[in-house]
Amino acid sequence: MSEQAYSTTNANSLDLDWEHLHEISDGDADFEIELLQMFVEDAQTHIDAVKEAVEQNDWQTLGREAHHLKGASANVGAKPMQLAAEKLEQMVRQQQEGFSDVLLNLEAFIHQIEAFLNSK
Repeated sequence: MSEQAYSTTNANSLDLDWEHLHEISDGDADFEIELLQMFVEDAQTHIDAVKEAVEQNDWQTLGREAHHLKGASANVGAKPMQLAAEKLEQMVRQQQEGFSDVLLNLEAFIHQIEAFLNSK
């Protein structure tokens, strides 16, 4: 896959820090796709764990999962998801409830990445 693959409207509409992704992949577009696929799989697992922790009122697990999502998002340049996970982490520290909007944001961004990957 060439660099031109990222000049499409679909890639431009995906709010990723492409420069960061290019940097960590050393410009290897195929590796970037692989990283994003692994990220989606990993993030979905942790989002599911967040939902379960919310249901069980398990603040410790919720905090750990939010922290993981924040770091994983930063690693691939998924800034909107990183910010949502950071907000979730702050809410957990303050033991605030009302996570549904943050969870919706996390899931929506994962779906955007999935749609991008499916278009490749």
